[in-house]
Amino acid sequence: MKISILIASYNRSSSLLKFLQELTRQVVPQGLDWEVLIVDNNSTDGTSDVVAPFVQENPHRFRYFLETRQGKSAALNTGIKEARGEILAFTDDDCLPNLDWLSSIAGEFSTDPLLGAIGGRVELYDKQDKPVSIRTCTQRTLISTPSQLFSLLIGCNMAVHRRVCERVEEFDTSLGPGIRTRALEDMDFLYRIYKQGFKMVYSPAVLVFHNHGRRSDAEVQSLTRNYLIGRGAFYCKHILKRDRDILKIAYWEVLSLTRGLLRDLFSGQRIEQERRLLWALLVGACYRLAWNMRVQKT
Repeated sequence: MKISILIASYNRSSSLLKFLQELTRQVVPQGLDWEVLIVDNNSTDGTSDVVAPFVQENPHRFRYFLETRQGKSAALNTGIKEARGEILAFTDDDCLPNLDWLSSIAGEFSTDPLLGAIGGRVELYDKQDKPVSIRTCTQRTLISTPSQLFSLLIGCNMAVHRRVCERVEEFDTSLGPGIRTRALEDMDFLYRIYKQGFKMVYSPAVLVFHNHGRRSDAEVQSLTRNYLIGRGAFYCKHILKRDRDILKIAYWEVLSLTRGLLRDLFSGQRIEQERRLLWALLVGACYRLAWNMRVQKT
């Protein structure tokens, strides 16, 4: 078995260096081959210089690509096209893999030939960071509902079989970091895998540590706003396709935010937070509508 690790990186050379160094410490079983594809998405902080020594020392294992189209989705799509592995593993350049990360991924797919995709556990690397963008459930779970998918799986620790990528469209370049919609490229990709009927599992044994560095309320609020803009675009995309599951999820989120806004309004409390969250969802939906209109014109 061969695993291709795909990393899209933009101006995070210091954390990318830590990630690459940690990868060299992986403990893997005999017969497991692996490679790392680093896709530089127009970084200006010397990312190519950081990667160069790894590529020069072991070009079979470390490969560098420059993707000039801005956006994480475009970078990941380049990685998918260039990957040679049977299994494609995705993580972020601010994560650090557990020593048995690769062997755990290989074990999942080698013991279950029907497995299409897995998501793994994501713990904080630094306990001083805010507990965001993590997945800490310790129970192995077969994904059977959209709510399980969205609450358990995350793009910074997931792996898919090559046959999945051959049937599911690539990452949506209208979603994700680096462009206006800012997020949800991973959830959109995973959701489309789910809709195709592939077997998906959350495995806590597949572990990475998220070294995201967010420690202030302002940073968390900014991240939350980005996620909401992404969700607004994601909701709009699938609701326009008459996806009833996504319509229900969007309905309940909007209803919850609206109730909170009205409750605070009538109790005389500040309503700024709920208003901003609702506005972010709307902004994301508008971005997606504008993108659809551009595509139709061309």
